[in-house]
Amino acid sequence: MSDISLTSSDRGALLSLQRTAEVRNEAASRLTTGLETQSTADDPIVFNEASAIRDRVNDLLNAKDRIGQGISAIETSLDGLDALSNLNDQLRGIARSALGGDETQRQIAAEQFDRVRAQFDALAADSSFGGTSLLTSTSEQLSIPVNDRGTTLDIQGAASDSTGLGLGNASGSFNAFQSDADIRAALDQLDSVRGSLRTTSQNFGGDVASLQVRDSFNTQLSNTLETGAQNLVEADLNEEAARLLAADLREQLSLSGLQITQDSTALLAEII
Repeated sequence: MSDISLTSSDRGALLSLQRTAEVRNEAASRLTTGLETQSTADDPIVFNEASAIRDRVNDLLNAKDRIGQGISAIETSLDGLDALSNLNDQLRGIARSALGGDETQRQIAAEQFDRVRAQFDALAADSSFGGTSLLTSTSEQLSIPVNDRGTTLDIQGAASDSTGLGLGNASGSFNAFQSDADIRAALDQLDSVRGSLRTTSQNFGGDVASLQVRDSFNTQLSNTLETGAQNLVEADLNEEAARLLAADLREQLSLSGLQITQDSTALLAEII
């Protein structure tokens, strides 16, 4: 078989077709993916910069998840504090009902008081989320990451069981309500308990508000960073469509030129 001989014009046309095919494939890929930079091979600086931004976005989203868990834990404690406030009101009602009562009424009230008081400890223990109970011990602490740099918001526990609130029992601390003075002493202590519960609720409510601000900020920042990363690597679809159309046109012209060259060469060969 004889070797195929290509003229310089043929070789130029074939090289042009090859380059045109590369441009067309690149434009088609960008139109399909919407990305101009898909790997370090396309543009290492841009690709690595976009990857670093997306890594930060992932860190912020992880912080958002932890913030959500933290808010749930604190809101669980707030629910517990509401229930404890209701119990406190119930105890106040029991104590007031015994004022001026006879011995039997006082004894019944004292027994009811102690039964309800016992629920303080159970409620404080039950107000836990994910193994964290902020109402059982002042040593309990919830550390919540709030950003991608590891900064935390530390929520300190507030013991809100009967011992932590300093709430005595009727049978021991208040002499089984034997006198109105004993009952008034219990009411004074219940007023103090109510104030403590309100203070703890206000503190936890402020913590929730702070975390919600952080959560909203992280959402906005994540969206902004993701948009920035996308802008770095995304393709201009109008530009790529134009490149694809131009490549198709160049290919057609190159093929036509190659055909004309071949026809001319054949015709010349016949004449000679």
